This record gives sequence, structure tokens and C-alpha cells, in this order.
Amino acid sequence: FWTVGLSGGLGSFFYYCLIIYAAFWSGSSVVTFISGVIPNVMISFMATITYLSYCLLLGGFFISRNRIPIYWKWFHYISLLKYTYEAVLINEFDDPSRCFVEGVQVFDGTLLAEVPDAMKVKLLDTLSNSLGMKITESTCLRTGADLLTQQGITQLSKWDCLWITLAWGFFFRILFYFALLFGSKNKRT
Repeated sequence: FWTVGLSGGLGSFFYYCLIIYAAFWSGSSVVTFISGVIPNVMISFMATITYLSYCLLLGGFFISRNRIPIYWKWFHYISLLKYTYEAVLINEFDDPSRCFVEGVQVFDGTLLAEVPDAMKVKLLDTLSNSLGMKITESTCLRTGADLLTQQGITQLSKWDCLWITLAWGFFFRILFYFALLFGSKNKRT
């Protein structure tokens, strides 16, 4: 966890392991349910891929919740990937003391990225005068909370996301049980 630059220490590492196992549990539960409802392997495979594609598209990974049209919001909330994705982001970026963009880093990824640092400092001074607040090379311009708000991840805590992910797993296992109970053609007499 920390070897690849992620933060949070041992507690965050164990939480990360928990949420990944919960995601595996809920994902295997969905696939189990679909295979119980659709007996044909190819059709169940296509149904699973279709469902998971919509989950990936509308779960917040590609399109944030704030940008999803109102008529697709319901699919955002039933996406299995939404809760795992949000939990991992909250786990990484919820520390209010960490700063992710300071001073001249605000120009990274823009047309001004190649400008010398001295010019960037002058631009920050000009911005400071225009905005009426002091912005220096060490001023924190983006924290983890800012990043989470920008992504629309403000509704649930990381533990809520974990419990919801586990609940999805149990929900689909129960549906699988009923699919076998009522839909199975191989009943014993």
C-alpha cells in the first residue's frame, strides 16, 4: 500500500483489503445470481458484461455523480462499483492535513506548465493581488476534501460504503437462492 505511494498507514491498508474483499464478494454474488437466472453461459456472460459496463460508466469512475443526467441517477445508486470506488477514494483523500496542489503546481497540466518557475511566482503574485488573498509557492490550493467534493463524493463515509458493498453481496446471494428455488427445472420428486 505505502510502497506505491498511497497514504494512511496500517489502518488504511487493512481497510483497503476489507473493501477489496467486499467488492469481490458482491461481484461474485452478482455473477452467481445472473448465472442462476440465465442458464445459457453465453447469454449470462453478455448480461453480466452489460450490467458491469453500466456500473463502471455510471458508478462515478468515468462520470462524477454531479454530471450524470437526472434520468440515469438511479443506476448510479445501484452500481456495485460506486461504493467501492468511493470508499477507496475516501480512504486515500480524507486526511484534511494533506495538500495535493501547492502554489506553482496549479499550473501543471496547463499551457503554462513549461513557463519558468520565476514567472509562475510572478503570476501567483498577480493572482494574489487580483483575488485579494496571499497565494505563495507553499499555499495549499487543493486538499483531499476539495478533491472528494469535486468528484461528488460527499454523501457517505468509507464505512457506510463498506457496509453497503457487503449488503449488495448478501442481497444478490438471496436473489440467487430464490432463483434456484423458484426457477430451477431440475427439481427432485
